[in-house]
Amino acid sequence: MLRRPPADGDQVLIAAPEIEGFATPAGSGWSMDTARHVGLAFTVEERN
Repeated sequence: MLRRPPADGDQVLIAAPEIEGFATPAGSGWSMDTARHVGLAFTVEERN
């Protein structure tokens, strides 16, 4: 979702979108189950 409309001539990445901001671990940040699958949990705070 776009937070504001792009200006004329701005680039918009559609095929390879990116998230810009600060990643903060949520809870313990990671977990591993009995099958040794690793799960990551985090939130992203947008830059102003």
